[in-house]
Amino acid sequence: VRRSNVWEDAKIKMKKCSNDELNNLIKIQFVGEPAVDQGGPRNEFFSLVHNEVSKSGMFIGKENRKCFNHDILALEQRNYYIYGQLCYIAILQGSPSPCFFAPSVVDYIVYGKTEKVETCVGDVPNQKVKQKLEELEKIEDPEASFECSFKFKAGFSKPLSTFQEKDKLFHAIALHYTLLSSLSEINQFMEGLNVHGLLDHLRQHPQQARKLFLYSENQLNAEQVDNLFVPSLSPKGSNKRAAEESVSLNFTRYLEDVEAGDVTCKLVDFNSNEESELQVTLPALLQFITGSSSVPALGFVDKPPLITFQHDSSGRKLSANTCANTLRLPVNNTFLNYDSFKVEFTSCMAEAPGFGNV
Repeated sequence: VRRSNVWEDAKIKMKKCSNDELNNLIKIQFVGEPAVDQGGPRNEFFSLVHNEVSKSGMFIGKENRKCFNHDILALEQRNYYIYGQLCYIAILQGSPSPCFFAPSVVDYIVYGKTEKVETCVGDVPNQKVKQKLEELEKIEDPEASFECSFKFKAGFSKPLSTFQEKDKLFHAIALHYTLLSSLSEINQFMEGLNVHGLLDHLRQHPQQARKLFLYSENQLNAEQVDNLFVPSLSPKGSNKRAAEESVSLNFTRYLEDVEAGDVTCKLVDFNSNEESELQVTLPALLQFITGSSSVPALGFVDKPPLITFQHDSSGRKLSANTCANTLRLPVNNTFLNYDSFKVEFTSCMAEAPGFGNV
C-alpha cells in the first residue's frame, strides 16, 4: 500500500477478500519500503487508515469526537461496510482501533439501542444547530418557552416546549444530528464490524467495548508511555549502567516535554518547498517506535516495548524497530546531554516515513 493513499489502496484489497479470509493474519508492505511485517507495519497501517478515514467526507464533527456523515455515494460503494471490516481485523489482530467516535455514536454501537444513547449538544456536527442549542441552554427562566425550528426536523412535533421539557427537546435534536440522520451509514459500518459475530460479542461487554472507540479512553500521557518501555540495562554498579540510566532519564524528560507541547519540528514539503512547524505528540512518538499511535486494546502482549542501549557509538543515531517494538538509544555525549538528546530525537522522528500523518 502507499502511505499517502492507504484508504484507497485498502479498499481495493478488501473487495477481493472473502469473509473467511478476513481471519488470516494480514501482512503490510509500504511501497518503496522493503520490510518483513512482524507487526510494526500492520500497526502503522491501521493508525494511518483510521486517521485518513476520520478526516474524509465519511465523518463529520470535532476531531476525536466524530459522527458519521450522511454520504449516499459512500453508502452505494459500501465504504462504511469495508471500513467496518477493517476495524474487525484491527481489533481481532491486536492493532489500533478507531478511537475517534463521538460518545453518543459509541453508545449506539455497543448497545444497539437509541434508548441507551446519551447525547451531548457539544457533539452536534451542524454548527448552526449547535450554536442555537447552546444559546437555549443558557436560559434559566422557568417561565420561558423554547422555540426552535430544528425540533420538527428532529421529529419533536410539540408546537411549544416548556422549560421543564428542555432536556427532552435538546436530547431529541442532538440525537437526530449526531445519530439518526446517518443511521444507514452507522448500520452499514456495524454490519462490516460484525463479521463472524464480533459486534455481538462486544455487546456482551459494553463498558470494555467502549474503550475501542473512544478517544477519551485512549489518551496518552508521558507517564503511561514511559511505563510501556522496559529499559534493558547493564548490571548494577557498572559504568555502563550509570550512563544508560542517564540516557533513559533523558527519554523520560523528553516524553514530559512532548506532553507539555514543548517539542516542535520543521517539515519541508518537497512539492511546494514550503516549510511548516509541527508539534510532536505522544501518539506520533509511539507510532515512530511501535507503528501504533495508541495502545492496542490487547496491549503489546506479544512484544512489550523495549529500550536497548548502544555503547561505543559516538556518531550513531537512534533507531526504532516497529516490528520488535524496540527503541535503540546510543550512549554517547549527544544523548547524555538532554538538550542535544531533544534535538536529535526530534530530528530522527521528523525524518521517519509517515511522520506528520497522525
